[in-house]
Amino acid sequence: MKKHFLLSLIANVLRVVLGFLFFWQISQVLGLSELGGYLYVTTAVGYFGTIIDYGFNLFVLNTASRAVGRARSLFLRIVLSKLTLTFVCLIALSGLYGVAFSQQGLIVTALFFIIVVLMSFSGLLLQFFKALGRFEYELFSVVIMNTLQVGILFVLREDITLVGVGLIVLIVRILVLAFQLIAFLKLTKEQDWGSVTGNSQQLLFGIVADFRNNAKYALFSVFGAIFLSIDLVIMGFLLGPESVSIYGTAMKVILALILFFEVLNGTFTPRLARLQETNSARLSYEVKRFYWIMGSMAFLCFLVAFTLGPPAIVWAFGPEFEASGDLVRILALVFVFRVTEMTTGPMLTIYGLQSYRARAMVIVLPVHIGLNMILQSTFGVEGAVVTLAISFFTLFILNSFYLRRNRPKALF
Repeated sequence: MKKHFLLSLIANVLRVVLGFLFFWQISQVLGLSELGGYLYVTTAVGYFGTIIDYGFNLFVLNTASRAVGRARSLFLRIVLSKLTLTFVCLIALSGLYGVAFSQQGLIVTALFFIIVVLMSFSGLLLQFFKALGRFEYELFSVVIMNTLQVGILFVLREDITLVGVGLIVLIVRILVLAFQLIAFLKLTKEQDWGSVTGNSQQLLFGIVADFRNNAKYALFSVFGAIFLSIDLVIMGFLLGPESVSIYGTAMKVILALILFFEVLNGTFTPRLARLQETNSARLSYEVKRFYWIMGSMAFLCFLVAFTLGPPAIVWAFGPEFEASGDLVRILALVFVFRVTEMTTGPMLTIYGLQSYRARAMVIVLPVHIGLNMILQSTFGVEGAVVTLAISFFTLFILNSFYLRRNRPKALF
C-alpha cells in the first residue's frame, strides 16, 4: 500500500502544482472580471459532471476492489448507466445551462459541457486503475494532461480568449481519455465483457437494475453535486463575477489541500473494502490508522494554509487578489470540517451504509442552499464561507451518528 500511496501522492502533487499553474495562466490572460465568468461557467456546467461522476467513482472504488477479475464487465455496465444518466441530467438541468448560455454564449457553454463529460469518464477510468492496483496509470494520466495544458497555453498565451482556453482543454482531455482507454483494455485483455453484451432488451434491463440497486450512489451524487457547486452559482447571481473570482481563487488553494486527502481516501478505501469483504481482523487497526493519518495531516495543512496562503496568493496573482488571501484564513477552518467529514463518509460506504450518506446530504442540502442565499446577501463572500463551515460540520455529525448506530461493534 505504501507504493500505491506514493504513486498517487506524486500524481496529485503534480496535479496540484501544474493545475494551479494552469489556473494562474488563465487568470493572467483573462483578468479578474473575465476570470469570474470562467469560474461561473465551469461551475454551472460542472453541476452536470459532478452528478454523473462522484457517486459512480465511489461505487467503483468500493466494488471493483472486490471483483478485479470482472473489471471489463463492471466498466461497461457503469458506462451504460452513466450514458443514460447523462441524457436525464441534460434535460433536468437545461435551465442551468440556459443561464450559462445567456452569459457566455453557445460555443463556450457547449465546449465546457463536452469537457466535463470527458472529465467524468476519465475520472471513472482512474478509479478502475486504483481498484486494479495500477496507480502508475494515474500518474501517467496526470503528467500527460497537465503538462500539455500548461505547455499549449504558454505557447498560445497572446490574445487567448475563453473559447481558446476551452479548445485547449478539450483537445487535451480527448488525448488523455484515449490513453486511458488503451491502458485499461491492455490491463484487462484476459477478461471478457460479461453478461452485458447481450441483446438490447438485456442491456435495458441491466441499466434499470443498476439504477435500482445503486440508487443510493446516484442520489448521493445528485445532491452532492448541488452541494459542492451551489455557493458559486448563487454568488454569480447575487454578488457578480468579481466576487466569484475572489472566492474561487481562494477555494483553489483549499481544494489543492483537499486533493491530498482524496489521495488518502483513494488509497485506503480499496484496501478497507477488501478487508471488510474478508472479515479480516486487521480492519479495526487499519480504520484507526486511517483516522489518525487524516487527523494529523489535517492539522498540519491547516497551519500551512493559515500562515502561508494569503502571502502566496498575493505573490502569485497580484495585489488585486488580496481579498482572496484574507479568505484563505477563514477557509482553512472550513477545510478542517471538510476533512472530518471525509473520515466518516467513506466508512459508511465500506460497510454498505451508503444510503445513510444520501440521507445526511438530503437533510443538509436545503439548509445549505438557504444559508447561502441569506448569508451571501447579508455578508457577501464571507457568508458563503460561514455556510460551508456549518454544512460540513453538520454532515460530519450526521455521518458519525449513522456510523456509530449501525457499525459493527468490533470496529473500535
